[in-house]
Amino acid sequence: MAGLPRGARRGIVVRRNAKRRARYALRIYPEGKFMSAHGQNVGKRGEDIAAAYLEAAGYRILCRNYRFGRLELDMICHAAPAASGALPGQREIVFVEVKTRSGFGFGRPEEAVSDTKKRRIAQAAQAWLRERRMEQAPCRFDVVAVVLRKNGEPVVTHFKQAFWVS
Repeated sequence: MAGLPRGARRGIVVRRNAKRRARYALRIYPEGKFMSAHGQNVGKRGEDIAAAYLEAAGYRILCRNYRFGRLELDMICHAAPAASGALPGQREIVFVEVKTRSGFGFGRPEEAVSDTKKRRIAQAAQAWLRERRMEQAPCRFDVVAVVLRKNGEPVVTHFKQAFWVS
């Protein structure tokens, strides 16, 4: 693990900001990327808001934060019966990627779903379906974008059928 800061093998690195003389924790992910505790809190809060939004819209959440190796799905739901294009008696499975931002400095949340991210979501979805022997079930991929405002209600935008996988 050459090149990683001291303590990186344990997963948490504490760094000191010389200008502010403050300490902050960074979480190290297997790919070697860092995420601050603030970023983790924003993401968790956004997922909670998205879950409440989807439940209010009639979706039934089956699973949150499903992991398959290094791959992760934020949410897996059954679609609301009225919104589903599935056959009668069959509910569509929706794989939801939640993106949260506290501002637009890094662009809109939905713009952060890259082609690589889409492929990884599709691989994790395929694994989830295979584990449950549901490969033939109707499914789709949605993105829920959450923008947290400092002094107001969060703005939630739901992109149904945000992308297709071939």
